[in-house]
Amino acid sequence: MKVILIQGAENTGKTTLCNQIDEWLQRELLREKGINLRIEMTKHFSKKNDFFAVYDIYTNKDEEKTDSFKARIFINSGSEEKCIIPFGRFYKNENKEYYKNNHQPDLLITAIRPSKTLYKKTIKALNLDNLEELNLSSISCSYKEDIFKKNLLIQLEKTPLELIKEKIRELF
Repeated sequence: MKVILIQGAENTGKTTLCNQIDEWLQRELLREKGINLRIEMTKHFSKKNDFFAVYDIYTNKDEEKTDSFKARIFINSGSEEKCIIPFGRFYKNENKEYYKNNHQPDLLITAIRPSKTLYKKTIKALNLDNLEELNLSSISCSYKEDIFKKNLLIQLEKTPLELIKEKIRELF
């Protein structure tokens, strides 16, 4: 399983990015791939715009053939402590109450906070103990100010959404 951690402090765009991924999965991926796909989605919302969801993606066969499973993707936009335990239960499908089948996840996309305590709680709740801890710089782009410090040029190679789309496309 591939894991994508979207790290950032409060109000840095983690939920916005997760919403963009969700929208792309539901609307654009189906058209983009040029194959007949079907998505079964189970989604839960919190009181604060955060959500977690599972997407089971199938190739949609004709009426005579059974759909074949392609990929399972989890998305969690909540990074606050009160979001970690409910998402952990959802991810593990405790009591088989959240979704039907037992497909193994192919991709997990989750928001996390830079706090060591919250990071460790997230890793523990999702049984990701073998995940290597990476220390990233807080700036992941190039930037330059002009000599009068009036203008700032920020150079992004790829948007975070494009990077994640590439990883999802690799599943097919």
